[in-house]
Amino acid sequence: ALPICLTFVIDHHGAYAPANGLDNSGAQVVGRLQRVAQENLRDGKIDVEAALKQFQRELYGDRSGRVLLSADNLADGAEVLAILRNPELQRRIIADPKLAEMLTVSGRFTDFFVFTGDGFETANPGAAKSVALSKAIMHTHSELLKEFKIVGSDRIVSESLAPADQKKLLELSAQRAEKLLLEATDPTGGPTPLVMEKAAAFDTSRGGPNQTTGGTSFEKAREAHLNFVAEFSKVLKAKAVSEQRAAELESAVNAIMYGHGSINTGHLFADWAASPMANAHNPDGRRPIIMQLGGSGNDQGKPVVLAKAGGQAVNLTRLATALNNANEAKKAEIKAAMQREGKSETEINARLGKISGFVSRGTDLVFNFGGHALGREEVQQIIAEATIGHIPEIVPEPIR
Repeated sequence: ALPICLTFVIDHHGAYAPANGLDNSGAQVVGRLQRVAQENLRDGKIDVEAALKQFQRELYGDRSGRVLLSADNLADGAEVLAILRNPELQRRIIADPKLAEMLTVSGRFTDFFVFTGDGFETANPGAAKSVALSKAIMHTHSELLKEFKIVGSDRIVSESLAPADQKKLLELSAQRAEKLLLEATDPTGGPTPLVMEKAAAFDTSRGGPNQTTGGTSFEKAREAHLNFVAEFSKVLKAKAVSEQRAAELESAVNAIMYGHGSINTGHLFADWAASPMANAHNPDGRRPIIMQLGGSGNDQGKPVVLAKAGGQAVNLTRLATALNNANEAKKAEIKAAMQREGKSETEINARLGKISGFVSRGTDLVFNFGGHALGREEVQQIIAEATIGHIPEIVPEPIR
């Protein structure tokens, strides 16, 4: 009989966003392992084997050993995949609540805290082991993405990657994550040389305000910001009635937005982490981040725009609405033009199917991974108008 294919949608956006904002797929898997541990206490001791059987029975029913596991990206998927297919890792998590907590914090750092610059690791020295594991896994993922020539995204399903290579990439990422996880969760508490080596490599790639070596993601983020400001200024001046008014608008937008273009040092996760870090160390203080990536931002020839708040409580819903209104209008123009050219419905639908909407989590994030129909200047004009028109509504508020 053919095995059952169980595909986990490993994500933390949109419909799959956790209710409390932090329980990503990794935290949910670890939480389930801890729950079965508590349900299998015998005279104050955990019956690890009974708990393990219960976990596997709940997840797979009677198909344990005949299930193919898969995931759709690296950062959120490979670590979970490694845990789900390794009974020894499951045993360690069941047996030791401290290891479970370490893995939960590590996964949250990968998904959330790394995007607040270096604030979390500075404020939480007790989480050093969790942070090191997260950085090590992210760095190994970056190495693989570079090897497979995927730029700007950790999504495994890439139009530039053949299905066989997609499977190979996921398998290698899970294997390497598994190796790091086994070292980090060694119940003897021994040294973790591979974790520390890869974590140090991540820090070197990301860089920071006090790092003097050249070519870091941090340096590239600052350079990209200056380029973005210059480009943004030209757009504003083209729309404004006077240079003085353009300067006022530029000052108003820059007071609350930290914008930059694409960063590509070959270390994807360090590049992503460097943006909020550069923002956090900006002399003007913390501000939301607008990341506008180029036409090959996700290696699919589709423009991608990301707006992240960089750890602030900022409502970006209005920006998402403005972007979507413009995107839908451009989509309608494309459809009408193709109809005039006599294109078939199949051709039209194929073209329009490559245009995605902008998704907003409301308080801190606007993103578009699927590709949109807007040009760079159009996006910048919309950012300017949405920001200038609603400055009172999106002034950063302190995190509570």
